[in-house]
Amino acid sequence: MSKGLSLIELITTIAILAICISLALPSFSRQINLTQTRTATMSLYEAIQLARSTAVTSGKRVTVAVEKTEWIDGWVVFIDENNNGRQDVDEHLLKQFSAIDSPITIQTTHRPMKSYISFIPTGEGRQIGRANAGALLMGTINVCSKVEKEGFALILSRGGRTRVQPIKEEECTKT
Repeated sequence: MSKGLSLIELITTIAILAICISLALPSFSRQINLTQTRTATMSLYEAIQLARSTAVTSGKRVTVAVEKTEWIDGWVVFIDENNNGRQDVDEHLLKQFSAIDSPITIQTTHRPMKSYISFIPTGEGRQIGRANAGALLMGTINVCSKVEKEGFALILSRGGRTRVQPIKEEECTKT
């Protein structure tokens, strides 16, 4: 009595397995893209929260600024002693976030937020300029998957609080 599989049984099993994998693959790919988008969103959210809480506890302006020219290039959180929105050599780096290497876009609705987000000791978002002053800084940063055309919005309110909200294709394509 034979205890193995015949060639036809083995080929049939492999064919069924291949069909099952091909049906599950698009869903798995979508999940990977959305997870990458969520991870990038939460990383930026973490930086914003760190900057705001440090500004309140230290009594100094703290800034989150892009590393090069865009948010996708990575960003730094630092105590902005001279209120210029750029990390100078003598300013204390709190945390550095690396560039995002996935099909994601990060766009803002407010011009100053294209390169920085800065908080004063009251916890309010303010444009750079004078110490503990400057125009209010509020707006939205959309973090979207280039593949799935949906993502998340980081919404910075008047008081400096930030909330995360899922967004659909319409919001991802209009920025």
